[in-house]
Parts: sequence; C-alpha cells; structure tokens
Amino acid sequence: VTIFGAPSLFRAEYWDNAATIESALDITVPAGGTAPNVNAQLVRAAHITGTVTDEAGAAIAGIQVNAYRQNGTGWEQVGWATTDGSGIYDIGGLAGGTYRFHFSTSGAADHLLAVDLGDPAIIESATDITVPAGGTAPHVHAQLVSAARIPRPVTDEPGPAIPSIPVTPYR
Repeated sequence: VTIFGAPSLFRAEYWDNAATIESALDITVPAGGTAPNVNAQLVRAAHITGTVTDEAGAAIAGIQVNAYRQNGTGWEQVGWATTDGSGIYDIGGLAGGTYRFHFSTSGAADHLLAVDLGDPAIIESATDITVPAGGTAPHVHAQLVSAARIPRPVTDEPGPAIPSIPVTPYR
C-alpha cells in the first residue's frame, strides 16, 4: 500500500513509515476480508524555493529545477519544479536533508547556463543546500547567463552549408 499526501504539504511514504517500496512492509488482506488498522500519520514535507533570473535580473519562466539527493551509491533526482512567469519555483514533498540542484532550460531560454550553484553539468561540484524536516530552505536562487555559441556552418568543401548536421563540442 502506498500512502501519498499532497506533495506541497506532506511527504510521500509507504506503509509503516517506509521511505522506499523495497523497505515497506507487506499488508495481507484475506480473500473477501479486511485488513484492519492500516493507518498512517503523514509527516510535513520540506520545501525548497527560489527564483531564476537572467544576467539582467529579469525573471525566466519555464526553467526546470531538479533536486538531487545522495542515496549512498550516487545522486538520485528526488524532486523538480518549473519556474512560473515570475521565475519562482517551489519543490515540495521532500524529506529534511541536504540537496543539490541543476537548472535546465528549454524553448526560448535554451541558450542560457546555470552558474551560481556550481557547475550544473557536474553534480559533485554543486553547492549543498540543507533544508530542515518539515521546513523550508528559501532563497535558493539561480542567475543564468548566456551560453557561448559557435555559429559556424558545416559545409561540403567548397560547397554551401549543409543543413541539420548535429555538432557536439567537447572541452
């Protein structure tokens, strides 16, 4: 049995306060019967909130903010939100603890890079953000800057540019 509360108010949990389905206890229901006393007391969720802006300080809508948490073997995405028209996001439904973030762009903002919480491409170098159980870590802001571009065409020497050729730069 999985018991989920409203993600903005309560943490999701599995039967008998288990954090994962693997650690949850089974509930046996007899054929045609009832399993009594399958009660739950939900825990208030932690939140992380902030604003995403561009170089000039203007809010950016539509930025996906991904929260990651160390799970013992690596980093696991445990929550996400998308910024609203004011650049504001709120990731709820979290346990208290330490998180790292990645800000990804799409659409009109696809030429921006996250810079203020560490290198967004390398989760190990991102900044730790701690949120108390049931509390909020406010003001986790990001300012995205314009990405460098290489606006050179791919050609068939000495011919014209060839359209739709994918190019991946490496550093």
